[in-house]
Amino acid sequence: MNDGQPACCLAHGILRSGWRRVLWLSAGCIGVKEAFEWLVLAGNSADALKDSSQQKFHETVRRYDEVIRSRGGKTALYMTHAYVSPHKRASSQNIGKVVNMFDTVGRDVGVKVIPVGLAFELSYQRKPDLRLHDDHDGSHPSLVGTYLAAAVVYASLYGENPVGNTYSYRGKVPADVVLHLQQVAWDTVVNRSKP
Repeated sequence: MNDGQPACCLAHGILRSGWRRVLWLSAGCIGVKEAFEWLVLAGNSADALKDSSQQKFHETVRRYDEVIRSRGGKTALYMTHAYVSPHKRASSQNIGKVVNMFDTVGRDVGVKVIPVGLAFELSYQRKPDLRLHDDHDGSHPSLVGTYLAAAVVYASLYGENPVGNTYSYRGKVPADVVLHLQQVAWDTVVNRSKP
């Protein structure tokens, strides 16, 4: 990490945000004196489900990455989690589409992919009853889903094992769940880095 440089910034919904969002990457534009080391780009779970959205996502990431690199930053892609029930577009096939889109774009553009979607899948395999998505829509993450995503981002960008971190959202995430989420995050990142 660069000394004094803010670690990262997340730009969510890049297909819908418009090109002006990238303009605030310049040092000083949002009250941050130095440029960001990482800019994490995220689409949404639907982007992988249609060829036209996949292509637009690919083109958008390529354009944003050019600007990010020109300003001394690095780009990472936040692999979204797939929809689950009760979402009307929930399907067991969706995670494969999500992984394929993010891996293809990451490889083609030459950027890091943060495997949040894969961590959600691994957590559901190990603890099927732990709800990582909000029950009301099957799209947005619950508190523990957000915790898992943050642990995956941390492990991916810093290369450090999150297991043992004592943060529990002011005690709202039980210690056994914290340990599970941290271990899933680390296992997912380590398994992705193996040849």
